[in-house]
Amino acid sequence: MSALLSGTGLVRRFGGLTAINDVTVEVREGHILGIIGPNGAGKTTLFNLLSGFIKPTRGTVRLAEHEVTGLRPHRLNRLGLARTFQLVKPFARMSVLENVMVGSYRLSRDSREAAQRAREVLALLGMEDLTDRPARELTMPGMKRLEVARALATGPRLLLLDEVMSGLTPTESKAMLPVIQRIRDSGVTILMIEHVMHAIMALSDRIVVLHHGSKLAEGSPDEIAANPAVVEAYLGTAPLGR
Repeated sequence: MSALLSGTGLVRRFGGLTAINDVTVEVREGHILGIIGPNGAGKTTLFNLLSGFIKPTRGTVRLAEHEVTGLRPHRLNRLGLARTFQLVKPFARMSVLENVMVGSYRLSRDSREAAQRAREVLALLGMEDLTDRPARELTMPGMKRLEVARALATGPRLLLLDEVMSGLTPTESKAMLPVIQRIRDSGVTILMIEHVMHAIMALSDRIVVLHHGSKLAEGSPDEIAANPAVVEAYLGTAPLGR
């Protein structure tokens, strides 16, 4: 299966600090690739490199057949890449539907078509009963789904999810699993950072582990869970369970 997104030999330095050090990552089309690692491992920096929010000091990024190193986020979005952010910031006074329409206007300037696209996305995420509710009234799980919906409404081939389960209870996190699976089943490839281990293990086809800005390991969830170096770096002596 071909790579939809690849970063090769990525390096990012901030002054004397090397946040990402010679990392190569490949997201296969139709797959979910998970990225894990301790706090400060470089996960968000890698996301920012792949999504155009910062430029690499060295290395290249490709999206499908395009060389996109250093390309700005809005141009990457036109090529089929969208991302969410860990800190959600909806347009609080607008309705849920209007928030999602902001994304769907990338595909159509016609308000009726944009609204229809937004409703389809909300239905996919199980939010069809919330279309008219002001975004400020949503619960935290609702806010997280709205953040995903706004990105998904732009029509991406590849969706980058930045800790969409952060701040959720275990029950709320479990409820997000079928949502993400439905997104993948709809034809969208997913790259995700997540600290909720049972979620990343259940969802991912493959997992990349970062440690001190370098790639420590890559493999299937079972391979990662059985890797002694990953267990030591990520969880100390505790087992890494699915």
